[in-house]
Amino acid sequence: MPPGFDMDLDTLLTVGQAARYLGMSRQRVNRWYELGRLEPAETRDGVRFYRLGDVLEAECVTRNSPFSNRRPRSSGA
Repeated sequence: MPPGFDMDLDTLLTVGQAARYLGMSRQRVNRWYELGRLEPAETRDGVRFYRLGDVLEAECVTRNSPFSNRRPRSSGA
């Protein structure tokens, strides 16, 4: 887990926080929203907040898609 991200799966993240956590662009996270892969848990004053668990699930589904150019994470072994 990246430094400064000591959170549980219900933690709410902005688009920028989610992007930093996953090491990708804000545009990619917004694209997942546009494609219906990621739904905000909450919206405040026009700002979308996503559950960390939902962000991780969307990333996993995208990574395992046959159309993805993202590589599977190594098992560390």
